Amino acid sequence: MFNVEYRLALFPCEPGRRAVRAACMAALLAVSMLAFSGTGVLRAAPTEGGDTSLYEDALARFNNGDLDGSIIQLKNVLQQNPTNLAARILIGKAYLRLGNAVSAEKELRRALVEGGDEELLIVPLASATYLLKRYDEVIEMFRPDRRSTEVEAGLRIIRGQAYLATLRFDEAEAAFERANELRPNEGMPMIGLAEVYLSRSEVRSALDLSERAIAASPENYYAWTVDGRIKQRIGNLQEALTSYSRAIDLQPDSVEARASRAMILLTLNRHEEARPDLAVVLERDPYNPYGPYIEALLRLRENDRAGFISDLQKTDTLLRGLDRKILFADPDKLLLASVVNLTLQNYNDAYNYIREFVGRNRYHAEARSILGGLLLRRGKNLDALAHLEMAAKLAPNDVNILRQLGAAYIANGRDEDAAHTLKAASALKPNDSLIQTVLAGSQLRSGKREEAIAGLQAAIESDTDSVRAGVMLALVKIRERDFDGALQVSRQMLERDADNPVLFNLIGTALLAKGEDKSARENLMRAIELKPEYLAAHRNLVQIDLQEGAVDAAKARLESMLELPNAGVQPLTELAAIAEREGNLGETISRLSKAREMDPDNVVIQIRLIRALARSGDGDAALRTARKLRDRFPENSAVMEELGRAEYSFGRIED
Repeated sequence: MFNVEYRLALFPCEPGRRAVRAACMAALLAVSMLAFSGTGVLRAAPTEGGDTSLYEDALARFNNGDLDGSIIQLKNVLQQNPTNLAARILIGKAYLRLGNAVSAEKELRRALVEGGDEELLIVPLASATYLLKRYDEVIEMFRPDRRSTEVEAGLRIIRGQAYLATLRFDEAEAAFERANELRPNEGMPMIGLAEVYLSRSEVRSALDLSERAIAASPENYYAWTVDGRIKQRIGNLQEALTSYSRAIDLQPDSVEARASRAMILLTLNRHEEARPDLAVVLERDPYNPYGPYIEALLRLRENDRAGFISDLQKTDTLLRGLDRKILFADPDKLLLASVVNLTLQNYNDAYNYIREFVGRNRYHAEARSILGGLLLRRGKNLDALAHLEMAAKLAPNDVNILRQLGAAYIANGRDEDAAHTLKAASALKPNDSLIQTVLAGSQLRSGKREEAIAGLQAAIESDTDSVRAGVMLALVKIRERDFDGALQVSRQMLERDADNPVLFNLIGTALLAKGEDKSARENLMRAIELKPEYLAAHRNLVQIDLQEGAVDAAKARLESMLELPNAGVQPLTELAAIAEREGNLGETISRLSKAREMDPDNVVIQIRLIRALARSGDGDAALRTARKLRDRFPENSAVMEELGRAEYSFGRIED
């Protein structure tokens, strides 16, 4: 009976890179041992000279794991006798174990052409093709065809993994199911099936299969890796940690298990324990984007914000350096790219990555949640709600998803649904101040003021590190003109976060309302010092300048605001208002015209422009602008009224 060894590829191996050879060896999908007889010896072909003894030495080195030494001896054999088919096959398998798929494929194909037994060659050749990421070729060229049970099972496992890599889950499931029928007591087919179920978020079925795989193959490190991944997905971090640790005991160079264990250790605040795993990731595969990503998480835990951003940018650079087809075919890296770009506030890139990911992984709850949040940012509230409702069905006890779903209900005006969802989230995590804050927003919209305030106060007391609830409570008090109460809450929050620009802006707003302009200005300037692009603080300072009669200062600040990111049209409309008060209709019209270009759907700006044109005596321009606006918004009563007023003013009485 032939002996076949099956392993799965976990991450990309660059052919020939010796620095990652051990990791690549551990990642092989199916390294065939079919060339060996039952006694584990493959005899050299009859030769003249001393290449038989060289071959025997090479074979012994191969069996003992000295792959470099084996390859050296096999090269000597082939130099003496290029027709030694046994040496050709063995050197191909040695290259395959080292992760050098290019050389492995070259030698194995040559052996096949020179008459090598396909039964001995097809599984390792398919493995090499898989490692070269030629997934479609694996599927098309290496079809099962009534070979031995061992070979047929091996081919189906490799094809199943290729189907997984191309996100063809149903075909992957069929391939692994057939392999499982052929080899019912082996772990690898069950591991493949577990991955299929995990890809569909059928985590309980996946967990059952991974546990069965471990029972069948307790020394298979990848079975433990998949088991860890499943337990990590369902939140059993301690059990996942145990599984990853067992995988690492069996295969110390496994990059996936090391990276996954490091991230769990960081989640559990066991930072120093994560560093050895990070070192292995960086050493074995320095171009793997998970290395700098883990470094970024470590820096975040150390409050090194600059280092955190720098390492995220390194991660992003490595991801962008991948061929786009490779990136989009790798679900894990595609998800990582979306998370990294979201954190770096590259929202368009994050949206494109996560939309592609969700299109191929419909059952991934966390990805649906990310996409829903980005859609909310884009104002596509109904689309966001659809994704978040699906995410909540896939992960009904995920607090973060429920929190986002509550926010989506609020954005769609469904405050009762929001309250129900957020209360469910709060029951799962009672001391989460963010949930309480979002819930309070929903209650305020529903007129439940007392409940909202009570919830915010409870959140402030339960979470001494968070200021979100305090910010909302201060806003509520400002809206109710309780300026002293707003000051008290904001100053209390400053004790928790002394460099929060929002709090200084709130204090400035309350002081401004109380008429304490000097103190208000000091706090607003502090907010801008902390965050130069903080538009709300700039607008409050403009208001102080105007109240004090410093019109030129107000105008200068508004001009400078136009250079800030996301300034929008408000600085232009305020400059237009100042020009109008000064009687400068030409500048008023110029400012409003530019604002209209920036925001063509803003009806209020265009109505102001029509009125300014009318006051300037340019009736044709006023009527032309009003009629164009009517054509765009024929059902808007304010637009029709303004058109009628312009027509009346310029003698178009019947119109």
